[in-house]
Amino acid sequence: MSAVQIDVFRLSKERGTASGKFTAAELPLLAGHDGQFTEGQVEWSATGTEGRKHLAGAILRIEGKLIGSCCRCGDPLTVDVHLKTSFLFTKTESEADSMPISEDGEDEVVVGSSHFDVANWVQEELLLKLPLYPAHDVCKAPELPTDEEEELEDARPNPFAVLSSLKKH
Repeated sequence: MSAVQIDVFRLSKERGTASGKFTAAELPLLAGHDGQFTEGQVEWSATGTEGRKHLAGAILRIEGKLIGSCCRCGDPLTVDVHLKTSFLFTKTESEADSMPISEDGEDEVVVGSSHFDVANWVQEELLLKLPLYPAHDVCKAPELPTDEEEELEDARPNPFAVLSSLKKH
C-alpha cells in the first residue's frame, strides 16, 4: 500500500483540498470485513475547514464502488459509496478525550498530525459506514436438493434409531 500522507493542520489553515484514489487492494482491512470487499475503487477528497473551538477541521468525501460478497448467497455484491463526514483535529489524545461530547457536535474528533495517513483514514470511515452484513435486496433462491440427493439422504441410517431400541429395555 502506497503511503499517502497529508498535514491536516496545514490543510485546515490554508482551506486547501487534497484528493486521490484507492483501490480495494490498497485498503486491506476491507477484505477482513464481512463482505470481503476485495475489488473496486474509491475516490476521496479532504477539504480544510475552520473547524470550531480553534481546532483544525476538514470535510472528508468518499465516492466509489466496492465489490464484495453477499452474506446470504455468497454471490458478488456491488456497494455504492457516498460518504461525507466532518472532522475536528486535536494535537493530542488527551485533548481529544477532554472534549465534552456535547461540544463535538456532528464532527468526529480525531488526533491530527502533519503526517496523517489518508489510507487508514479512508479505510476506517469505510468500515464504519459499510453495511454490517452486506446482502442483495433480493437473492436468488437457494438450490433445492435433487431427487437423487434426497434418496441418498433417506438411505443413510438414522443415528438416533438405536435410541428407540434402548428405550424398550
